[in-house]
Amino acid sequence: IPLLVAASTFGSSTGEAYSSPRGAFSAARHGVLPEVFCLIHNTSKTPVPAIIFQSIMGSIFVLLGSINQLIDGFNITAWIFYCLVFIAAIIMRFTKRKEKRPFKVWIVAPVFMIVVSLFLVVIPIALVPEERITLGIAIVFILLGLPIFIFFAWDKFRPKIFNKISEKITKLAIILLNTSSTRSSESEKYEEEIVVYSTELSNNA
Repeated sequence: IPLLVAASTFGSSTGEAYSSPRGAFSAARHGVLPEVFCLIHNTSKTPVPAIIFQSIMGSIFVLLGSINQLIDGFNITAWIFYCLVFIAAIIMRFTKRKEKRPFKVWIVAPVFMIVVSLFLVVIPIALVPEERITLGIAIVFILLGLPIFIFFAWDKFRPKIFNKISEKITKLAIILLNTSSTRSSESEKYEEEIVVYSTELSNNA
């Protein structure tokens, strides 16, 4: 049984390693995260900066808490967001009726999953007092993400210094990691600027 659990954990971790960085990559392509996360490697076509960021964040969380706290915190946070996604699916069913969809979800499915999500979040908290602390920590992390999202996603709230820092980090990542931007407008701009920036780095060295 321990070997089977280890194999299952390895498979799950491998899947997360492939999928999670793609979330940051997609968000960056839509302007929600810094531009550096939408860079892909020129040869392997993988989002290297997003993978590096995911690895660093995962290492930090491993050092800060026990495995039980990480599992509980991840499960509670994940099911909170799953619930929000199911609620959004129902809302969009009525607010965006004319949108073309590859397939149409039966309305009972998201309603059922909302109930399941709430059950998996509320019941452990009600029965296990220790889970309340984990939920509190998860909610704090979620709330801390709101101001970060506002600064990075909304141009009218984003300080100009953030844009300048983001551009410099992106240019440096393009050089050091052999990557290219997946934003068409950014690619054209960086192709013109990267040669000058590389020359400046060489001269400084």
